[in-house]
Amino acid sequence: MDKTLVKGLAVLEALAKSERARGVTEVSQELGMTKSNVHRFMQTLTECGYIKQDAESGRYLPTLKAWEIGYEVLSRSTLKRSFSPYAEDLARRTGQLVHVVVVSGDELQFLEQIGAPNPHPLRRWPIGGRMKFWEFLPGGHDLVAIQLAYMATLPASQQKWLFKKVDEESHHSITAKDLLKRIEETKKRGYAINKGEWHEAVRGSAATFFSEGGEPAGVLGLMAQSEGATLADLERWGKANKECGDAISYALGYRGTVKSTR
Repeated sequence: MDKTLVKGLAVLEALAKSERARGVTEVSQELGMTKSNVHRFMQTLTECGYIKQDAESGRYLPTLKAWEIGYEVLSRSTLKRSFSPYAEDLARRTGQLVHVVVVSGDELQFLEQIGAPNPHPLRRWPIGGRMKFWEFLPGGHDLVAIQLAYMATLPASQQKWLFKKVDEESHHSITAKDLLKRIEETKKRGYAINKGEWHEAVRGSAATFFSEGGEPAGVLGLMAQSEGATLADLERWGKANKECGDAISYALGYRGTVKSTR
């Protein structure tokens, strides 16, 4: 592994994740590097166009170059071509906000938001944002349907570990018995629903889609304002959600038995 490259990327990531421009000293302290090293990396990143220096403060902030590269990669990917038509179809059919989330290790990453132009609680969650699949999204106090749909793909051997994680995150407000019941209901339906547990203003559904080898590749989720969204709506949307999720799985080449994630 090229340690110099790794350190340079760490500097870029530190700037990209910050909400403001940052100086050499601040970044060096955060990353445990010398100021001279950080300054050299910043100069190289500036020359390559990945960051720029604010003329007034002398601090550094990222440009859109990294985003441009990521967007090019995503737009040409098989995954993007596979989910786009079905996610858009789900948004059209339901008139609700649709999320596409991909699995990355033990994290879920928000990749796309489609539909629902009006203000919506989950529009605050940034595209590209990541979360551990057992963590609560900001602004809520429970799991969302996207997480339940993914949890339903985990093997029984992981349940004790999962219950411990959720118990710690929820500060004991979610019992193992309740979580197991919700997971089993999700498996039976083929999709998860959220009746307002995460936030009283939000209801939703979600269905996992799978890669060619049967591993969960991501989750297609639907979120609706709870006002006017009945349980019958949730069930209807959930079935449509599953239909579109199954279509994405097929487009990705999935034909056989689902494999567990661990």
